[in-house]
Amino acid sequence: MPERALTEALLLIAAAPDQATMMQVVTEQVRAIIGAHQSVTSLTVSDDWAQAITATSLSDKYAAWRTYDELPDGSGIYNVVCKTNRAMRMTQRQLERHRAWRGFGASGERHPPMRGWLAVPLVAADGRNLGLIQLSDKYEGDFTAKDESTLAQLARLASIAIEKAAAEAALQAALRTARHQEQQLHRLAQQLVTAREDERKRLGFDLHDNVCQELIGIAIMVSAVRQRLRDDEAGRFSELARVGEYLNALVEHLRQLAGDLRPMQLRDLGLEAGLRSLAEGLSATGSKIGIVAPRSVPRLGDATEVAVYRVAQEALLNAVRHAGASAITLTLSVVDDRVCLEVRDDGCGFDNENQSLWGVGIASMRERALALGGEFEVSTTPGAGTVVRLFCPVHPQSG
Repeated sequence: MPERALTEALLLIAAAPDQATMMQVVTEQVRAIIGAHQSVTSLTVSDDWAQAITATSLSDKYAAWRTYDELPDGSGIYNVVCKTNRAMRMTQRQLERHRAWRGFGASGERHPPMRGWLAVPLVAADGRNLGLIQLSDKYEGDFTAKDESTLAQLARLASIAIEKAAAEAALQAALRTARHQEQQLHRLAQQLVTAREDERKRLGFDLHDNVCQELIGIAIMVSAVRQRLRDDEAGRFSELARVGEYLNALVEHLRQLAGDLRPMQLRDLGLEAGLRSLAEGLSATGSKIGIVAPRSVPRLGDATEVAVYRVAQEALLNAVRHAGASAITLTLSVVDDRVCLEVRDDGCGFDNENQSLWGVGIASMRERALALGGEFEVSTTPGAGTVVRLFCPVHPQSG
């Protein structure tokens, strides 16, 4: 085969935008290069060697059969080529005398007539049969050994192209599946975080508006009873005074808890001021908490502000309560429509490879990042402190 013809065929096959186009190019090129009136390229699609004809090329001599679209059923002589992965070359007389010849079956009246036959398998790199290329009715004479060699070279090129196209198609399918699964996880995480935040708000309102008010009412009743006690009941007066103090402390604790469940400072002051207020409150535990954040952080979407606040809250609480940190730095920045939060502590750290140590807090922070279409990471080693980072878009992705 002339090198120029091979090179041109290779370039045309490589330039095909999809498998269907590539198969048609292969079919037309082999017919043109070898010089035959009929060319068919088929792919193996089932274990019984039934073929799906993906491309056909017929000269004007067979123009009347260009609409022929019967699918082979796997019983033809071509399945010998597919089973053995060996080429077959025959004259018409040899073809009709071959023990595997079955004619054209039920579609015989509609099938284009043949004159001689040359078939070469399409073989994958691992030896699997991919299909075959068939030629019939050579322009002049019968098919030769040189024709078979030429077709074998083209079949090898086509096999490589077919496997490449199949691999690309499988990759695209896997990427589509991964994107779909990621979107589903994103939506589920959004629903979970929203439901959890709504429950926090409900509990916060219930604690503030119901439980706290009822306890205040009890405290008032205790105070009224104290005022009615006689001087000789000083012991009971002292006991009721302690009950009143316990009640007032409990009311204050519940108010603080309600505020944590629905942080008003976040709603009223914005993210930067809300984080400073959170840090100031936790500094009372003895840990030194520093804030690095611009004073002009723009108001973000509600979901984004709440998520960043909750991740910061969880990271700071972990550093104070569990890591025994003496120094904590919270850094907040907004760069290129992207929010970056970092909480770094000098606490005891932990084995980040042991996921059993992550606990509910880390899982919750990851869920919030996922719900925003963001990223979450934890860097830590035993005895070397912990760094928690959250990256998310200014406006969270829609579900």
